[in-house]
Amino acid sequence: ASERAAAAEAASRTAASRAARPAVLDEDDDPEALKGQVQERDRIIEQMRRSADVRHVAAAQEVSALKEQLAALTSAQQESLAALAERGVELKEERRRKADLVTELEAAKTAQQQAMQQAAKLHQSEAQFAELQKGAVGAPKNSAAVALRSRGAPPTAPEAAALAIFGDLEMGRSGVTLAEIGLGDMPTLSWLDRLLQGLSVLMAWRSDVRIGVFGLWVLCHFVYMVSLVYARFV
Repeated sequence: ASERAAAAEAASRTAASRAARPAVLDEDDDPEALKGQVQERDRIIEQMRRSADVRHVAAAQEVSALKEQLAALTSAQQESLAALAERGVELKEERRRKADLVTELEAAKTAQQQAMQQAAKLHQSEAQFAELQKGAVGAPKNSAAVALRSRGAPPTAPEAAALAIFGDLEMGRSGVTLAEIGLGDMPTLSWLDRLLQGLSVLMAWRSDVRIGVFGLWVLCHFVYMVSLVYARFV
């Protein structure tokens, strides 16, 4: 189309140059010749008009082609922008997943460290328990005899009985402890157990404490029974 437009433009320029030449007519010129010149000029003008139309069509086609190219470029640019936006969203999502994985990894490391600490504590507890078991198995069964041999014979029979039944309470040894029955982690119960041990030893050592405790117990039961009988029959 561009080549045709250029050829038409060149032809129109030639025709225009020809038409621009002044027609020199003599007085004796034939009217037919004059008519031919007019027709030639009309033909040249028609060629110029056609060439202008051709140039117009070619320009319109070129403008349409440019518009199509511009539209294609705009669409490609929009697709590129959409792809970039989608890629940006994917990158943000990937960063978020990476941050989540890092957090999970830190939590797993912390949990692993805690588990290792718990395992170390458990292993230490097992070792201590094994040592206690070995000590309990290797200890003499008759702790009273050992205490008697180490400290000498007790002076009185209640003291000997208490030593045979409860063991050497002053050294912290007794028959069965709260730790052996699984209740060693309760401070209140441990305190109560020590209080009862002291009371038992005191009752084993002193007869007046035994009589006072059991006498108070019997007195309470006697008062209770009397109150029941009184409330029932009186």
